[in-house]
Amino acid sequence: MTLIESESTTLSTMRRILLVVFIAGSAATIIELLFLGHFEDTRQVIPVFLLVAGLCELGFYGVVRKPKSLKIFQVTMVLFFISGVLGIIYHYQGNQEFALEGNPSLSSRELIERIVKGGAPILGPCMMIQFGFLGLAFTYRHPHLTSSVNAQSAS
Repeated sequence: MTLIESESTTLSTMRRILLVVFIAGSAATIIELLFLGHFEDTRQVIPVFLLVAGLCELGFYGVVRKPKSLKIFQVTMVLFFISGVLGIIYHYQGNQEFALEGNPSLSSRELIERIVKGGAPILGPCMMIQFGFLGLAFTYRHPHLTSSVNAQSAS
C-alpha cells in the first residue's frame, strides 16, 4: 500500500467515524429534546427541525451521492451553528428574566450565578454548534465535492 492509498483509507475511515458520531448524536439529541418538551414555541422547534433535516439530508445524499446534496447539507450545518449561538442567547435571556422576576434586586454576581444555574442550560445549545462542526468536517474536501470542482475547472 502506497502512502497516498494509506492516506485515502485513513481519511475515508475518519469521515465514516464523523458520520456515525453525527448521526448517533443527532438522533439522541432529537429524542432528548422531545422528552424535554422542547417545542413550546417556534424558537424551541428550530433545533429539532434542523436535526431532523440534517439526518434526512444525509439519507438523501446516501441515495443520490450528488455534490449538490452535500452542499445543501453544508448550508444546514451553518444553520446548526447559527441556531446554537442563538440558543445560547435565548437560554441566557430566559434564565435572566426568570431570575429577575423572582428577585429584581439581585447583585450582578448573584444574577450571573442564577442565570448559569437556571432551568434552561446555557451551554445546551452548544451541541448544535458541535454538530455543525462535525457535519462540516465530514464534508471537508469530500471526494464528491472535490471531484465536482475538478471537473468544472477542467472544462
